[in-house]
Amino acid sequence: MACARASYQYQPAIEMSAGPATDTAPQLLFVSFKMTAEPRAIELLRAVAVPGQVPVEINELGREYLKITQLDSRQQPCGIPIQLPHPLLSIVEYPTETAGVMAYSTATLPSAEFFVRLARHPSAVAMRVEEVAANVANPVSTILPLTLTKP
Repeated sequence: MACARASYQYQPAIEMSAGPATDTAPQLLFVSFKMTAEPRAIELLRAVAVPGQVPVEINELGREYLKITQLDSRQQPCGIPIQLPHPLLSIVEYPTETAGVMAYSTATLPSAEFFVRLARHPSAVAMRVEEVAANVANPVSTILPLTLTKP
């Protein structure tokens, strides 16, 4: 019995402007950021919109995380905000001297690039990225225009 390959249908990426989505079809946003510890900042590296939808929103909440909210032209929240693990904190797991016992600690990184996938709200023109961290004196909160690039 031979393996049958599913037929593939090309779906070109949608060329978008910074304005709200004009098409009513669901879209996915693929967004890359860079965050630095000193100076504390978040930078938008790339945003791409493609046809599709997220079956279930990823919504993880820890003690320290980033919250991303899509904003409309009046800078009012639209859509469901998402939280993601803090990109400057990494859990490092290591073996202890006791056989079979693992321990962990948190490593703090000076900078990190990170990626998030979320369903694009039709009226979204910007994103607010907020750092939620108990041990940070001045957590960053910034609004970034949703400037989309071609994939």
